[in-house]
Amino acid sequence: MFVISRMKKKRYIRLYQDIDSTYLISGDKYDYNSPADEICNADPSNGSMFCIVVPGLYEWHNRFVAATDFADTKTRDDFNWALWHRDGLLFAKEIQRQLPRDFTLIYDHPFEDKSGLIDEVNMETDDVDSIISELPVSPGTASGTVRKDNVACNIERNGDFLDARLSIGRFSTTVRFRESVTGMRFLRAWMERIVKGDNDCSNVFVTSPDVAVELILFPQHVCGHSEMGQFWVREEGNILPEFYAYVNKREFVRTLYLSFMTKLGFYIYRRDDGAEELSPSEKFEKYYRPYNELKSDIIEWFITDELYFKKKMPLDEGAHCVTEPLVMYNDYGHAIIWNARDACCNHEDECICCDHQVININVPGLLDWTGEYDSETIEDFEGFWNDGWILAKKLRRQLPPNVDLYYMSFDTSNPLEKIDYACRYPKIIVPLTEFDEAGEQLSKVYEKTEPIRFAFLKE
Repeated sequence: MFVISRMKKKRYIRLYQDIDSTYLISGDKYDYNSPADEICNADPSNGSMFCIVVPGLYEWHNRFVAATDFADTKTRDDFNWALWHRDGLLFAKEIQRQLPRDFTLIYDHPFEDKSGLIDEVNMETDDVDSIISELPVSPGTASGTVRKDNVACNIERNGDFLDARLSIGRFSTTVRFRESVTGMRFLRAWMERIVKGDNDCSNVFVTSPDVAVELILFPQHVCGHSEMGQFWVREEGNILPEFYAYVNKREFVRTLYLSFMTKLGFYIYRRDDGAEELSPSEKFEKYYRPYNELKSDIIEWFITDELYFKKKMPLDEGAHCVTEPLVMYNDYGHAIIWNARDACCNHEDECICCDHQVININVPGLLDWTGEYDSETIEDFEGFWNDGWILAKKLRRQLPPNVDLYYMSFDTSNPLEKIDYACRYPKIIVPLTEFDEAGEQLSKVYEKTEPIRFAFLKE
């Protein structure tokens, strides 16, 4: 809870946690129960108006609430007060840094805190760094998070637009994107800024026929949780309060990116019966230009490489020219590789028959892997999934750069849960850029197997 009060000529905000409010303006007794990571003063009679966003602040508050029985005014014996106060003081430093000059921040311990570690701290005049250093917390210790919102995304076509239905628990809203080169280029640039950890507010304006929408994600740079951030949606300056979400940035980008790429890359021929008569270059311009504008080597590396944080970010490869997205998943009868028409396009593990090209492949173990699925004897599905992922990366290196390969799928409501193939879920893309164990980027030149026959973007 934050209490804003007047003391002499200086206005003070008191950072004091309780169960029933985020902050309180003491003069007017206004309670604010917003789940947002923000402090704001919207009443000029209380001093300068401001709004400060600090991602993770509300999650920090919830850690205390979840551990406390307020009826008995007692917090669990195993609650780590030192770590919690360390995080709170770090948040307080960031809040004080952004406050208008006519305010100062007072950090105080909750009534339920009997540890005696912290008394009242004036963030403007006290030596806060010394107070933090005296807390019995090992340097670099990161606290675990207790709150994270999974943002599900479902994409539907609506004329020249893509309607993205975003869901957070029981709340949902629909954001309309233009299915155009410009629309997808802005969306890609926004997600790449999130991947790169830009300090400024990441946003993209989405123009539909009657409304402008801003998507905002603030990264968390306080308390050692740089993988987290606060996401919300704003329509023409009005924030949708139900769409405040505290998200894992990697899960969020993976869900959004693969949802769009799947919709742009698969099932496209159902819109136009004349698609089969088009040449590769005509098909590229008509169907795959937005797909290629959204495609990003940086994003695909970020969402697929489990050790991305230890490795160098790949270079931006610029324009892409994908004309054939494929997906690898098991079905009976050794059907493994499927195309944008949801039709099997491989003959066991020897070749892939794409539009205007035939690609011979040689991936030892691929046929045996499909036999495991046919035998219905899989007891360890995660191990089976991981074996297929290794095979998918080997297959990727035998495909030309105009082919994208996806593998199995995941549930957007639980992005880290590996599940069996389901056509309604986005696939996991197999990145063209790979790294060795030392973090060095491997060659992107695909391994030609003889004989190979393909015609890339030729009439």
